[in-house]
This record gives sequence, C-alpha cells and structure tokens, in this order.
Amino acid sequence: MLSPKYFKKRKFLWPLLFFHIVILGFSTTEIHIAKSDTILKASQSAGFPYPETPKYSWFEFLHFYFDPQLKSDYYVPLGQSLSLNVQGKHPFFYPFPSIEYSWGMSEDGFHWKKINQSKNTSSLKVDTNKVGDFKYQVKSDFFYISKSIGSINSKVATVHVVPNPIPTLSLTISTDSNYLLNHNSDFLPTTTKAFGMQTPKNATGKIKWSTDDPKLATIDSNGKITANKNNKPGTVKITGTIDDADNSSERISRKDKQNQPKSASTNIKIGGGLDEKTVNVNQTATFNLELGQFLKDNITNGNFTVDWFYRDNSTNTVKSIPSSKNQTFIQISNPDLKNNQNKYFAKININKKIITIKDKKIEKTFKTNEATLTVLLSKEPKVDISTKILNQTYQDQQDTDQQLTNIATGDKITYQIALNNISVADFPNSNLDLPLLPNTNINYIKLDDIQVPSEDYSIGQIDGTLHLKINSIPSTKERKIEISTITPNISRKTSFDSTINFSGKTTKDESYSNRSQQLHFDYTTNKIGLKFKNIFFEQIQISNNSLFSPLKYRLKQNNAPENIVDVDDQRRNKRPVSIFLNQSEPLQTNDKKILNSDLRFYQKENYQNILNTQVLVTKSQKDQPLKSIKWDKEEGLLLYLKERTPKQGNYSATLNWIIKDSI
Repeated sequence: MLSPKYFKKRKFLWPLLFFHIVILGFSTTEIHIAKSDTILKASQSAGFPYPETPKYSWFEFLHFYFDPQLKSDYYVPLGQSLSLNVQGKHPFFYPFPSIEYSWGMSEDGFHWKKINQSKNTSSLKVDTNKVGDFKYQVKSDFFYISKSIGSINSKVATVHVVPNPIPTLSLTISTDSNYLLNHNSDFLPTTTKAFGMQTPKNATGKIKWSTDDPKLATIDSNGKITANKNNKPGTVKITGTIDDADNSSERISRKDKQNQPKSASTNIKIGGGLDEKTVNVNQTATFNLELGQFLKDNITNGNFTVDWFYRDNSTNTVKSIPSSKNQTFIQISNPDLKNNQNKYFAKININKKIITIKDKKIEKTFKTNEATLTVLLSKEPKVDISTKILNQTYQDQQDTDQQLTNIATGDKITYQIALNNISVADFPNSNLDLPLLPNTNINYIKLDDIQVPSEDYSIGQIDGTLHLKINSIPSTKERKIEISTITPNISRKTSFDSTINFSGKTTKDESYSNRSQQLHFDYTTNKIGLKFKNIFFEQIQISNNSLFSPLKYRLKQNNAPENIVDVDDQRRNKRPVSIFLNQSEPLQTNDKKILNSDLRFYQKENYQNILNTQVLVTKSQKDQPLKSIKWDKEEGLLLYLKERTPKQGNYSATLNWIIKDSI
C-alpha cells in the first residue's frame, strides 16, 4: 500500500425517412348545351370589363389608385336617384396630371357597352327606372404633359334596382383605422374610410355621415374621414344616420318606419402618433406608436426605420435612445421625479431604396408629436430602496449590482444604498436592517457622506444583522448610505443571501416597511484543495514458472473513473501550476524488509522511476482550473518487480505530492 503525504457526450445519427403522399382529387364537369341561337359569351365592348387594379396596403402615394372606390353592391328603389362616385389618385411626384374617366355598363353581366359622357367626369348618374341587376365599371387614364403615365381599373359594381324600398333592421359602423395623424405625412395614413353594415344586406336606406367635431376630423358623403392638419388631438365621434327619404313612400309600412334604426356611431382617435402618459414614481411608462401593426409590418419588411428620442425637461436638450431602435414602443422603467415632464418622440424614416424616381433617391421622415411624461408622487407612504454592492478588493466578471462572486477572506465589501421617499408622507423616525455574514467586521458607515458614530448602529450577536438608525426622511427626499465591511475567514466554499429592510413611521403615525431586492454573495477559499487517496496494488504470487510478469497493476478502486487525487481549485487568479510525485524511501515492511522493486510512472509506453526523483504528473494552463487526477489501468503509477521470489510480507511506502507554480 502506498500512502500520500501533504502537500463526452455521444451523438447518435438517426436516419430520417420522408414520405411524399400525393392525394388525387376528382372533380365533375357539367356541360350545358344551349340552343344554337343562345350564345353565353361576354361581349367586351371597348375592353370592359377590365381586371381590377389591386389595392396597395402601404405606399399608396407611390401608385395610382381610387379614393373613393366603387362598392361591390348598391341597392336602390325603383326611380330613386343614385350616383356612382370615384376619384383617381396619382403618385406625389406627378403634381398635376390630367385624368380621363371611361365608364362601362352591362345589363346581363355578359354584354358590355361604353357609356357616353364627358371624360372629365368622375361620377356617373345611374338610370334606376328599370328593375334588375346592372353592372358598372370605370377606367381612369392619367396623362402628364400629354403623355400617358398610367391607368387603373375600378372593381365591378352591381346596382340592384328593387321595386320597393327595403327597410334597414340594424346598422353598425366600422372604420379601416381607429387612429389618424393630425399633421401631414406622405406615407403614414391621415385619412380612413367609414363603412355602414346594414341588415338586411339589400336594405335600400342611404347612410348620411357626420362628425361631432369638424375641427378634429371631417367626413364626406362617401365616408372618407380626414384628420385635421393643425396638430389638434382628441377623439371624434363618427355617426352614420339612415336617410329616411324613402320613408315618405307609402311602400314602407308604418311598423317598419317605427322600427327602422336612426343611427350608429364609432370613435376615432386623432393625434400625432403618441399619447401623453401619467404614472406614479417607479411605475413603468410605455409610449406606443399608434398604427402599431402597420409600422411593425413595414419595419419587418425593411421599409421603415424608427429612431426614439427624448427632450430633457431640465436642460431642453434632445437625447437619442439607441436601445429602442426600430421598436414600435418605448418603456421608461422606474421613472422618478427627474423624469417628470420629459418629452418623448420618434422619427419614422422611409427606406431610401424604396423610393427611386429617375435614379434620384428621395428620403422621407415623419416626426411624431412630443409626448409628455408626468411622474406623480405616491399618495400612500412609499420609500424606494436601491442597492449596489461592490468588492473593492477583487472584481469578478460575473459580478453585478446585486451579486458578488468569488469573495475571499479579508475582501472589502461596500454597500451603496439609496432610500428615496417617493410619497407625500414624511418619516421622522426610520431604521434600516442589513443581514451580514456572521463575524463580518464593519469598516465604516456613512449617512449622506457623514460618518455614523458607533452608538447609532449595532450588530446582532446571533444572526449578524446590522441595525442602523436613519431618523428623518422628508417627502421627496433621498438619504444615501455607504457601508464598508471586511469579509471574515472563509474556510470552505459557501454562499449567502441578504435582503435590506427599511421600516419607519410617518408623521400621521402610520407604520411602513419595505424590502430591497435580494443580494447574493458567493464565497471562496481562494486556495487549491487536495484530497489524496491511498494506492493499492494487486497481490504478488510467488512463482518460478516462465509466465512470471514483473509489472503489477493497481486495484480497480485506484483506476479511472475513480480519482487518485480530488482537486478543488477555488483560486481567483488561476496561474499555471504543476503537480509532481516523489518516493523518498523504498517499499518495505514494518520490520524493514525491502521489496526489490521500482515504482514507475507510466505515460503511454514511457516511464520514470519516482524513487528520489520528482516526476511531473500533471499541470494546468493559465486561467484554467487544476483538474482532479485519474489514471487508466496501464498508466500512472505501476509496480515493477526485480525478482521472481520476493519475501512474503505487506510492503508500503510514503508518496510525496508537490505543487509548484509553473513558469
């Protein structure tokens, strides 16, 4: 026996089988055979009907489009007047183009004819003197300095002329957007469309539109809502009222007249993109860009970028907020009175590459309104606790304001504590309790940079908690505390959690307490801990035969995966170290009989005799921990016999393990 003296994951590749399943569907075809004089074929007179020009959900200002556009269906009583209205819109870079309108209609949906009227007219008065379903479409051509620059086709509208008025049983109002900007923007919406949904679908009552505040927004007869351009914010009510002109007709019963709904409404917000915010101290404030989904889609697509800024109320200087780049919202966490009346705004930029006109790039930027953040004091007693802990002796990369790592004996630990009274209450008397690691020594305590005398604090004998008198904390005031401590002896790796507790009474004799965030401390011995194991070799059988093997192996308990030396490297500064092994005396029995043998240290096929020689066993690299030592069966320390018939007995020797700094 030898006694010591001092000092992959496996990957499996599974085949993936893909099955491609083809499902065959079967359809039936109906063939209608008509008489030879019946031709079911659409006659496209002058090109009608044309394919509808698709609507662009964004960047309409770069395209030709209709606003207003034709509806899919119109219901009108026989003989009642009806006009179809459209308006062709053009890209902003053609300032004053001329527009021509061509109208087509069909009485049966197959045969189309062009309607003769002035090409400058964007509306069409419909003939409603015949019951039936009639289809209409308009084509608009745009010219700039007599040169054609584009054309668009409306959707096909069906005008249903019914023999009698059909009363509206219910009415609901909706809009494309519930928010409009109150100043000019070429690429963000300042208009939207209101829609009235009547039940039944074929109700013939007309909807008249109105707004309760034309200074905020106006609405035309087609339901187009336009926000003011004077930066006036507010909420406007949009109302749709059933035109009861049909009610003069005897064709609607008295009961239907009584039951016919008069109006329905919806609200739209008008603003500059951001709303003002009012929060209590330390209550997170969130400014959301209105039109959020519209912006999100275009930011994701790379069409828009968003930059956030705020205007400091105390200096009136504008500062950027890079952390919120390309976000549709911004959060101000834990605002205090210093943030009160700060103004926040965003700049929305259109990607230069989106707009290219005749190889000239045009940049467009929209700035929101500056929204004010109002921060209020709490009406209830409230003292906020902010804490930062520092190791003045050693800084670890994992340290944070609330966590310190690898603290060792003698380290100076500093607590920086701020007590902020964010309420209307005054605290004439208050206290602070700070749990400390037992046996921690106080270096000094300062309150508002003035050293605190020892009679104003005490340390609990059992739990080690520091008790400190704070006394007065008036409303809106802050008290700053600095506590410097010295770490006691650390004999083993351990950790400690601490939470600061503030308590006191207000001038109204109201009891109050609050706790800080949890503080976490990890302690280390800052040393290398070694645990050596005795080494045992297999029993030697005395033999004279030719199968004698002089090399003897260790018992299983001394082979990998078991360690020969357990290493716990808690050093903060991990310099390279080496471990050497040495045998200072031969293997011998208690009565001094010596075994004629060598203890050899094997590495692969090479070995060294360790008797009176320091042999390198292992070494660590810079900034790397020293690892525990383990040997496979045929490596490490093995016994070599120099004679076939050694004397019987139990032999042992002392091994010396030496640790040295590597150079």
